[in-house]
Amino acid sequence: MRKIDFISKSPQLFIFQNGANQNNLGGVLFLIYLVILLLLTIVYLYDYLNNDKYQFNYNLITETYDNDSFKNIISKKNDKLSVNLEVKFSLSKDRQYKNFNSKNFFIWDENNRRTLNPNETYIINTSNFSLVVLYICNGTNCTIREEDKIKERCYYLNMYYKGFTLNHQDPKEPIKRNNKYTPMYVEFLEKTYIYYLNWELIEYEEEKGVFSKNFDSITGKDNTFYGGQFKSKQVFLDDGHVGQMYANYENNSVLALLYLEIQPNYLQYDKYTRKGRSFLNVLAEIAALSSTIINLMGLSYGFFYSKNYDNYKIVENILSKKLRININQTLEDKEESKIELKTDLNDNNDQDEEKEKEVIDDINNTDEVYSDKKNKTIKLPSMRFYDFLVHKLYFKCFGHSNKHALIESCNDVLKRYISIENLIYNQIRLESSFKDYKWNNPQYDLDEKNDFLIQLQGK
Repeated sequence: MRKIDFISKSPQLFIFQNGANQNNLGGVLFLIYLVILLLLTIVYLYDYLNNDKYQFNYNLITETYDNDSFKNIISKKNDKLSVNLEVKFSLSKDRQYKNFNSKNFFIWDENNRRTLNPNETYIINTSNFSLVVLYICNGTNCTIREEDKIKERCYYLNMYYKGFTLNHQDPKEPIKRNNKYTPMYVEFLEKTYIYYLNWELIEYEEEKGVFSKNFDSITGKDNTFYGGQFKSKQVFLDDGHVGQMYANYENNSVLALLYLEIQPNYLQYDKYTRKGRSFLNVLAEIAALSSTIINLMGLSYGFFYSKNYDNYKIVENILSKKLRININQTLEDKEESKIELKTDLNDNNDQDEEKEKEVIDDINNTDEVYSDKKNKTIKLPSMRFYDFLVHKLYFKCFGHSNKHALIESCNDVLKRYISIENLIYNQIRLESSFKDYKWNNPQYDLDEKNDFLIQLQGK
């Protein structure tokens, strides 16, 4: 399970007195990221400026029929379904929707008990309206006259009404009254037909955030809009009841050709919801996507390159001239060491003086050897950036390589010496050694003029 722990963070260590080891490849990758960010910004801004500002969803809501709750459904929806419409009516026949001149046909408004004149504007209510198309018979012979008969197809009741129109991208109202007439044609023949036009509710809800919704609630603004439409119709052939009902009209024999009634649909309605897309949403989308990209780039960069490169550079700097650390380091650059030779014998003892001279000669000879090796350092071979990139897969795909073996050795060195438990353990041992050690060489004394101590004393 430890291998899949991507939540725990590694301890923070400084490298080369900096927070990170910055290099050219990292700079190039960041420039690539800036180019990607710029392209994303351009694409998202273009999409925002040239495409829809609102996203909407549609659902068909169907109520469950229940005798006990049906009255409650009607009471809740009746106000929304009862809508006044501005309409015009006319009659035509065959394939031409133009009016035909015949005084034998007329349209009767059953609710208001009036005759509807062709192309005259009327106001009707969707919850209480019905009409009948009647034909005045020729005496007792109640048949269609020859000049009034259809020749090609059928008769048409032309109904033009100002309903509602949907505009999903309207910032104020997504559903509103239509200023233009919407045509609807009802077909019938020489027999009596019964039509039921189903008027269905349209509910449109504006989805907003918590702050906008609460603000609208305080100001009394309603974010739900209502409308309606003729969505379906049902057609039946009269069994004789409608014909008998309208057999006489003002003491004239008439033939009922069409009975039409508007019926509100209480058990089904259309519901739309929409959510606006503002400029802040675009910025949030850009920020989220750019953050994901740079995190993936950083993760890939650290996994394939940075870890190997940093470990290599640490070892290289330790062994290079930058830190001037040799394998055999001398003390010639330091102040001349004063070596205290302690002895229990008298100073006039010649034998001790000879031994002291031998020790001093040995030290001088050793210093000469060290001085010859002073400028000799270990230099690591130069590496290309792709050597670090392909290191994790190189041995599996291409076999052994001296460069990649060297990178692996640098990684092993860091694993061994920079682990926290190893550092603490060696520190404990070193402090224990300091307590037991008697300092004979003054160069290892703690200098009170140390820069770090001076900084501490000045604070």
